[in-house]
Amino acid sequence: MPESAAPAIPSYRDRPKPCGPRPLPARTELNETAAMNAAPADAKVHRHRFPRWLRRVLGGVIAAAALLALLPQGIRLGLEYALHQQGLHEARITDVDFNPFILDFRLRGLYCGDALSVEQLRLRLDWGPLWERRVRVRELELRGVRLTVAQQDGGSWRIGGIALAPPAQPAPAAPGPDWGVGLQHAHMEDAVFTLTLPALDTSLDVAALDLHDFHTWLPQQATELHLAGKLNGSDFKLQATATPLAAVIAAQARLTLQALAVAPFLALAPEGIPAVDARLTVASDFSYRGDAVEQRLTQKGSVGIGELALVQPPWRVTGKGAQWDGDVDLTLHQGAVAALEVNGSATLDRVTAGDAGEEQALLTLAGARIDGIALRGNNDIGVAELALNGVQLALRRDAGGQLRLPAAGDTSPAAKDQTAPPALHIGRIVLGGDNAVEFIDQSVKPAYRETLHITAAEITGIDNRAPGKAASFHLTGRAGRYTALELRGEVLPFAARVNLKLHSELQALDLPHLTPYTIRYLGYNLSSGQLGATMRLAITDDMLEGNNDLRIHKLTVEQTDPEKMAHFNEQLKIPLDTALYMLKDKDDNIALKLPISGNLHDPSFDISDAINTALAKTMRLATVSYLKLLLQPFGGLLTLASLADGAGNIKLEPFIFLPGSAVLDPPQQAYLEKIGGLFQQRPKLQLRLCGYATAADRPQPPKGKPPLDEAAMTALLENLAHERAEAVKAALVTQHDVAPQQLFVCHPAIDAAAAAQPRVEPLL
Repeated sequence: MPESAAPAIPSYRDRPKPCGPRPLPARTELNETAAMNAAPADAKVHRHRFPRWLRRVLGGVIAAAALLALLPQGIRLGLEYALHQQGLHEARITDVDFNPFILDFRLRGLYCGDALSVEQLRLRLDWGPLWERRVRVRELELRGVRLTVAQQDGGSWRIGGIALAPPAQPAPAAPGPDWGVGLQHAHMEDAVFTLTLPALDTSLDVAALDLHDFHTWLPQQATELHLAGKLNGSDFKLQATATPLAAVIAAQARLTLQALAVAPFLALAPEGIPAVDARLTVASDFSYRGDAVEQRLTQKGSVGIGELALVQPPWRVTGKGAQWDGDVDLTLHQGAVAALEVNGSATLDRVTAGDAGEEQALLTLAGARIDGIALRGNNDIGVAELALNGVQLALRRDAGGQLRLPAAGDTSPAAKDQTAPPALHIGRIVLGGDNAVEFIDQSVKPAYRETLHITAAEITGIDNRAPGKAASFHLTGRAGRYTALELRGEVLPFAARVNLKLHSELQALDLPHLTPYTIRYLGYNLSSGQLGATMRLAITDDMLEGNNDLRIHKLTVEQTDPEKMAHFNEQLKIPLDTALYMLKDKDDNIALKLPISGNLHDPSFDISDAINTALAKTMRLATVSYLKLLLQPFGGLLTLASLADGAGNIKLEPFIFLPGSAVLDPPQQAYLEKIGGLFQQRPKLQLRLCGYATAADRPQPPKGKPPLDEAAMTALLENLAHERAEAVKAALVTQHDVAPQQLFVCHPAIDAAAAAQPRVEPLL
């Protein structure tokens, strides 16, 4: 050991231990110095001890560090416990991170079953506003959210699988200012929200959502929302700016939506709403401004409906698509419509309408466009032009004579709305494309079928604000391949009574096609023929006056229904075939002027009876007029005769004989020539020759002989009457080449009238 080394100091254990208590040394400076020199090792230990306060600080730091390290785990366990208490026994959280210094909370992997799961959540708050009783969220971020909101049958709700308790009576608010809530930015992506109601299941898939600047203490600050995703599988985007907390709320938004099925949402509509299945497409800008009293909503853009199927018994309407392009401006005052303005246009694509119980549609529309739509309030509707394309109308008349249309609803007076109808004014309705009206009438046998192809149609000036203003119309079309039709005129569609002016032209209508009606109403079958007609019709305050110029070509008829035929012949007063034969010109054509008149509201007025009566009268007068013209100057006594068999005949001017004579006088030869000329113009004419004897034909008995008894006298007179008829027949056959089989001699008759002339009456 080196000399300079300090002497070894015996340890405490090596020192001798006194038996009694060790006396305390006197406190002197020398003792203290010696003590310090004697125990250098002890002095070294006391020099490295931490002060108590420092130890406390270090302990607190260590405890705080441990607490901070364990806090996320504690939060995770606390959240899981709280979720378990709510009945979410499967709830688990993968990781939680929390920084209290910057109020940054993060959660990853929250799973609570199918009703609730979150892949990632981040929440950052600001410390500063808390001192002012304001909770300000600097950033809220959500990713991978799956949340189900369900309403039970009893009306209770479950959100994320957690049952919501009925709302409790709110406790009285403590005095002092309320806390404010603010959000600087919220972001969400890859989120799916499912709403389940007893009548509706819907889902919202959020691809991205951003919300900026929502603060309850800044009500005038604009809040921005950007949302993109899918609603029930349909793509949509919403961009909006609003001041939702201001005294006067203002908002602007642009919404785009692609082919959203609307049928699921109609389950929430009140009763009476039609069943609708359609796809809704929207590309519009919306704005809103309002307070508790008045609100104004505007829309500008397009709204489309595709794959439409609407059922409102008994009607069913389907369509490929409909679209609206325009502006809507709606103002509400205390919940009621104060003002409404609509301006724009609409299009329809492939629309059908008809009875829901019928397979064939009543109406089919290839397309339509409505331009210049203007709606003012709820009682003024205006349309500049309605263009229809490809209209197909199917009309059915049943065996009872009723049109088969979908039955209307309750039309009793109690069911009718007593409010005034809205004002309606349409500038022009135009029809284009391939349009047709198919008509089937099962009230006649065989059933009548015809299709009218409308090549063009136009109506202008429809306005119910002016009931006295006429709307004009013009239509052209064809039936079959060759029948042409044109209608033009004016009508008062909103007058209290019917007022109409109509001019029509019909060309080359094949008459055999009308046989079902002629059999039913006339008893005749139309074997052949064509009809052309010009009609001028005027209806003034329900009073009908019209004239029809009929042109009938190559008409032949056949007797089919004796009962109907007899009824028509009774009106005609002559056989129809005779009248037709007499009316035909050398080209086998007939021209008639047919007047029609009557009161449409007269209970006894029937259009078919009116036509039949007018037709019979016209044909009768035309036949008589023709014969008078042909036989002049011998037509002055031409009349109509009714025979005992009920058939009417035209009675020509008679051949007059001298009393007791059966020889034609020379003056009768001129009349015979006229009759012969009639047969030359009508080779198939048949004539009945009825001879008459009168009192002037009674012979005086020879002197000295008794007069003839009555039986002998009658036989004598009848023989004379017969000889007279035979004399006329012989003259027509021998002198004018009339075939004997065209002349029929009647049974002789005796005319007992005092002024009767001996004669032969020719009857057609």
